[in-house]
Amino acid sequence: MKTLSNFAFLVYLFTSSVLNAQSDIRIKLAYKEGHKPFPRIYASTEIVKDTSPFKIKNNIKDYVIREIPFCPEHYKYHDFKNKLISAEDFNRATNAYKIDTAKVYQGTLKSKAYCLVGQTEDGKRSVIFDQNGDFDFNNDYEYLFEYPNTKLPPIKPDLYKNTDVFALTDTLKSVRISAECMYDDKKYTREVLIRPIPYNSGTNELIDKANRFPLQYTFTEHLEGTFEANAHTYHIALYNKGYPMLSFRNAHNRLIMLRRDDEAFPSLVKGLLSEGLYWSKDTLYIEDNKYTISAISDYAEEMTLKYQGKSPKQSGSKKGQYIPDFEAKDLAANTINIQHYRNKYVLLNFWGTWSKSSIAILPKMKTLYSRIDPAKIEFIGVGFEKWGKTEQFKEFIKDNDIDWPQILQILEETDTNLAKKFNIAFYPTFFLVDQEGKIIFKGNSEDEFDAFAKYISKKFTY
Repeated sequence: MKTLSNFAFLVYLFTSSVLNAQSDIRIKLAYKEGHKPFPRIYASTEIVKDTSPFKIKNNIKDYVIREIPFCPEHYKYHDFKNKLISAEDFNRATNAYKIDTAKVYQGTLKSKAYCLVGQTEDGKRSVIFDQNGDFDFNNDYEYLFEYPNTKLPPIKPDLYKNTDVFALTDTLKSVRISAECMYDDKKYTREVLIRPIPYNSGTNELIDKANRFPLQYTFTEHLEGTFEANAHTYHIALYNKGYPMLSFRNAHNRLIMLRRDDEAFPSLVKGLLSEGLYWSKDTLYIEDNKYTISAISDYAEEMTLKYQGKSPKQSGSKKGQYIPDFEAKDLAANTINIQHYRNKYVLLNFWGTWSKSSIAILPKMKTLYSRIDPAKIEFIGVGFEKWGKTEQFKEFIKDNDIDWPQILQILEETDTNLAKKFNIAFYPTFFLVDQEGKIIFKGNSEDEFDAFAKYISKKFTY
């Protein structure tokens, strides 16, 4: 009887795992502060002409008041109804924001917020968001900045490096603005997290060139939820890629990120999408399973992923695909065939001695290599050099005590080298390949390598 009970329990576990992998997934969502993996930056272009309804702080010497738009699908419709925009502009907005004019909310909405940007009596830059929409800037949080900033090195007058400005922005407090939007014919209210970009970082640089009070800002929030699939915990994050529409139902304006518990969220790399990050798509791949977003609730508390079946085994260089077969000689003239490593994991690193980013992670890679169990994981380097620099590459390997196999590729041989086969655009690009040949991790940056190394340290070190 006990044996039967154990057998029934095993059947239950097997059935549960199959159902988990091959069934629809419902995910509870909640707003979280933060704008990782990258800040969304906007510039306010509209200045309020009539400032008489607003109450201004006594310490403000000079200022402008700028509009911050929310829910463009609402205000574009009402601008058209009030003859503020042309029929041509409205039709363009209808296509962009998927406006169903039969279901547009007919009441009044607070679809814009206001921000004061000015100069105080002691010469500081003041930025104040009208958080509660009462047209009174006396009861709202005031950001004060030295202007111009004498501590940040400018690229040119009133223009600073992105990295310097973003680092400073990340130290600022976010404030909440009460915002209203529509879902079809219903009104929805929530608070939006926002903070100013204190100095011009080059985004929309030409806007307000003649104006002393430009405004750039970022929304420091996203939706996030977790779910279980294939014996792993996954995290999914949603952003709106345009203005902060409060609806996430429109795939055209959606950015979705997906990661496992043992991974970092993907990121934008020089404007290109990395794996696990989806623009305007309703299809997601989780392990070998294909899902579509079948529903997101009106108030974004829940989303449903509909199971579409197994995805075919695909060879390629993206995460979740199977690594292309290749064979090459290493510096010691040994033949390396990726098929020979099917019984262990492989770290495959595409790099170059001329790449500062490649050199930056090299000490970390050497430390990691010294700690791994070679019975479980193999390191393989694919180094790229120009014609005539083969000996310099070999000397670099020797001088820096790089002990794992290295395949040398010539950069100029673009039609035949492994960079083409693996679609390599940036150096370094590193892969972790499992025992079946599937790419389970891919990265380019030092931060991604740190997450990568943390995973390997847990799984493959002594």
